[in-house]
Amino acid sequence: MADGRSYPPWHPTRPPAGARAIACYQTPEEAAGAGYPPAPPPPGGTVIGGVYLVPTDRAFRARCQPAADRLGIAVPCPGLLPIPARGTAQPDLCGQDAPCDNGTGFILRQEGFQVPAGYFGIDKQAQGALELTAFPARRPAGAVNFACETERRIATVAVQGTRAVLVGCTGWSTSGQMTLRWTQAGTRISVSLQGTSEVNQDLLTALATHLRLVRPATKVSSARP
Repeated sequence: MADGRSYPPWHPTRPPAGARAIACYQTPEEAAGAGYPPAPPPPGGTVIGGVYLVPTDRAFRARCQPAADRLGIAVPCPGLLPIPARGTAQPDLCGQDAPCDNGTGFILRQEGFQVPAGYFGIDKQAQGALELTAFPARRPAGAVNFACETERRIATVAVQGTRAVLVGCTGWSTSGQMTLRWTQAGTRISVSLQGTSEVNQDLLTALATHLRLVRPATKVSSARP
């Protein structure tokens, strides 16, 4: 564009009003080589391997406290999420795909998010899939995804001041699955992406680092004199 930047189709922002297109390239790398680096992500966002993570809005984050109160456990509230795929919405909290009923766990799914060509995602295609779960640590550690009952340890990562383990498993797509899992404030938390790659490993670390743990509100009882 005339502002000296390039805007890949999956970029989260639009060119400035009035800016005109002056060249077209097949990849962001080609555009950058010609002097048109990709436009930066929105404030507070980041880009990893061509995948943009953008800040969640205030209305989304406000629903984390009711979720923690209903579940009675500390809930991981996402501060960054990938851009939803075209025709889909941002994942819901306490909706049909994110149960928040007492006695169950917290599950947040984003079964499609925008990625660049060449990204290794669902069934080895350029399509991303994210799952965030939280369960009471005292609950038996059964597999949420039964395709991952057998897993292999990949690395140990520091997350939220806690040691987390990065594991890989078969998953539910032909690409395999990577999961970053740790226990914090009595809650067992996991963040998973379809596709085993270094990009997904870095994405998992970034997503986990920007989670905010929301604890249930403390009920204050008043004693009668």
